[in-house]
Amino acid sequence: FFEPSTRTRLSFDMAVKRLNLRTVLFDSAVASSLSKGESYLRTLETIYDLDPELVVVRYGGEPEIEQLLRKSSKPVINAGDGVKNHPTQALLDAFTIKEGVGEIKGKNVLIVGDIRHSRVATSNLQLLHQLEANVGFCAPPAFLPESIKADKYFEVLNKEALEWCDVCMCLRVQKERHSGTSLDFTWEDYKSKYFLDIEKSKLLKEEALIMHPGPVIGDLDMDLKILNDPRSRVRTQVVNGVFVRAALLSLLLGIVV
Repeated sequence: FFEPSTRTRLSFDMAVKRLNLRTVLFDSAVASSLSKGESYLRTLETIYDLDPELVVVRYGGEPEIEQLLRKSSKPVINAGDGVKNHPTQALLDAFTIKEGVGEIKGKNVLIVGDIRHSRVATSNLQLLHQLEANVGFCAPPAFLPESIKADKYFEVLNKEALEWCDVCMCLRVQKERHSGTSLDFTWEDYKSKYFLDIEKSKLLKEEALIMHPGPVIGDLDMDLKILNDPRSRVRTQVVNGVFVRAALLSLLLGIVV
C-alpha cells in the first residue's frame, strides 16, 4: 500500500486471515527503504522477488507501476490507483445495494461530491451501468469528471435530487488531489449545497440507502449523526468489504470455502 488506507487495507488483511492464509504487509514508507530514496518501482520489484502467491496493490496511478503489474505472472488485485479506479470498492458497494434494495436494475443511484477526484465514483459508475442502474451526479462543475457522463445531473443536493434516488452515495472531498484544480466556490458555499445534513436526509425515501466509502468527513460530506440512521449502510459497507474481498481472493487462488 503506497497510499494511506484504513478500510481497504484492514479488510483485505481480515479477509486473508478468514481464509486461513497469511499476509506480508507493506504499508509504511517511513519504515522502509523508500525513506532512503528507493523508488516505488524498485520496492515493488523487491516484493515480487519474495515470490508471493497474490499481490494486492494501492498506488498513485504511476504508469511504470501499472506496466509492471500488467506483466505480473501472479494474480494482482487493484486496491485503488490514484484517481482512476477502485474496483473492489465498487464490488462491495454493488453487493451492499443489492442486499439493501434487491434488484439493482432500474434503481437510481445518486453520487454526491468530489466525483472528479474519486476512483470510487469511476468504478461505481462503470459497474452500476453494467448492472443497468441509473446513475446521477450531484457536484459543482469543478468536481465533475471531464470524460465520463452520468444519466442525470443535479446542480445542488435539493429535494428533486434526493427524492429521485434510491441510493444516496456521498463522497469525501479529496483536498490532497486538488493541485491544479480551480475551485470557484468557498467551502461554506460547498457545504450549503452538497452537505447531507439531517434535514436533507428527511427528503430521502423511507426505503432509500445512504452510503459513503469512508472516511466520512463530518463537516463537508455528511452529518455524522446520519451514520445512525436506519437507512445508513456506511458501516455495512465495511463489513461487506471483508466478505467480498475474501470471495475475490478465494476465486483467484482457487480456494474452496
